[in-house]
Amino acid sequence: MDVRPRRVLLSCAPALGHLYPLLPLGRALRRQGHTVAVLTSASLREVVGAEGFRFLPAGPGIEALVAAALQTRPEMAGLDPLGMRAAIPIFADVRVELTLPDALVASAWGPDLVISEHADFVGPLLAVRIGAKHATVGFGPGHPAEWLEQAAQAVAPHYTAEVLLPPPLGGLYEGTYLDTCPPSLQAPEFPAPPSRRFLRPEPYGAAATRWLPPDFGDRSDRPLVLLTMGTLFGNPAIFNTALAGLAALDVNVLVTVGPQADPTMVIADPTWVRVERFAPLEQVLDHCDLVVAHGGAGTTLAALARGIPLVLLPQATDQFINAERAVAAGAAISLAPAEFSSEALYLAVRHVRNEPAYGLAAARIRDEVAAMPTAAQVAAELVEPTTAQAVAA
Repeated sequence: MDVRPRRVLLSCAPALGHLYPLLPLGRALRRQGHTVAVLTSASLREVVGAEGFRFLPAGPGIEALVAAALQTRPEMAGLDPLGMRAAIPIFADVRVELTLPDALVASAWGPDLVISEHADFVGPLLAVRIGAKHATVGFGPGHPAEWLEQAAQAVAPHYTAEVLLPPPLGGLYEGTYLDTCPPSLQAPEFPAPPSRRFLRPEPYGAAATRWLPPDFGDRSDRPLVLLTMGTLFGNPAIFNTALAGLAALDVNVLVTVGPQADPTMVIADPTWVRVERFAPLEQVLDHCDLVVAHGGAGTTLAALARGIPLVLLPQATDQFINAERAVAAGAAISLAPAEFSSEALYLAVRHVRNEPAYGLAAARIRDEVAAMPTAAQVAAELVEPTTAQAVAA
């Protein structure tokens, strides 16, 4: 049976790490003839525009959200604004309040299907409000029932204000839940929704961008280590400390500092280090033997999906959870901020490189990821008509 073209809305919190997990589905849906739009803050307009999707700006950027939460929510007092407990009032309450008016205006576009990422609480509410199908893309290990219940409590008043039935406690993922976390990395305390469907995670690759690996001249035969702290955590002190440790190893290093950071703040010897603002993981990982990273879900899954072990330096929010799960799977060593030093990183990288068990564990996870359904397969399932729709047709 032919499926008529659908309008699909991708909705995400205003951060690149929340947008990237949605893009493979968006691209697959577009290839299958559907029209795709993205609903998020204007701060991501350029990236969405480069993908060629329709852009529906809604709500403030991440810095404004954090500032608003600190000013208006008493429960934020004493919380680390980058911690997991602070994420609930920021994303499930303040962002919904400040974004929903724009989102309701944008909903006049008329989506048939809303796909949101698991930290986005605007998309699910919008789907209920307009009667559209809904799916959630989870990235990284899922959160425990306690966190989900707290998030449901935080977002409930916004449903009530729209005269909608709030989601039940622990029932935030009432539509299809698309789990990009391979089973061996999934948190045992995550209450997997009955609607769960696996989706193969894909590293981000910028549309129409061809990246060339650095030329290290007569050192080009050395292993390449990727040193990255994602798109938001480009603290030069971390990079400089890490490079001081990596200097004692016979490797080449590619440093990506993030789109907003200044590469000149990193002290780098160009004979073995190259510093760039950004490089697409999809292409970079083809050349890497090891990844030193912050533990963001996208970077961690991307490396392990290629069978590349990691040394993780978690800084905030779910990075500690991601690091814990990668360590438990035997594919990584993690250094907490209080443990991080040049010497500690040197010892960790040396151990991961010299101990075959890390590579073997990463290879097992790679094989798990390869067995997960592709974005194209999942996209086709999401837009298939229900039995009732098929009968009516």
